Amino acid sequence: MNTRRGKLINDFLYGDTSDTIVNGAPAEVPTHADEGVMVSRSLRLSLATDERLRKAAAERNMGVTVLMREVLEFWLASLDESATVPIADVLRVIGAMNRPSTA
Repeated sequence: MNTRRGKLINDFLYGDTSDTIVNGAPAEVPTHADEGVMVSRSLRLSLATDERLRKAAAERNMGVTVLMREVLEFWLASLDESATVPIADVLRVIGAMNRPSTA
């Protein structure tokens, strides 16, 4: 067996990869300019909230995490104060239109 190859195998098997890293090909560092980059977050929810989320997601034919992402994106958009009319105000009006009249 080639000694260089044997060293690479031993390094890989037993954890010393410093020589491989130093002499290896340069790694591509991901950039975050692409909006397609997703990150994972851990979130603790009460059982009741989780059940409500699952039900709402099922009613919309989507996964729970997709629904959570859409809700968060929608909420963040409502915080945009650069709009001529605050989005939060528009949402309140739309919400009020969907409620039955109490009069």
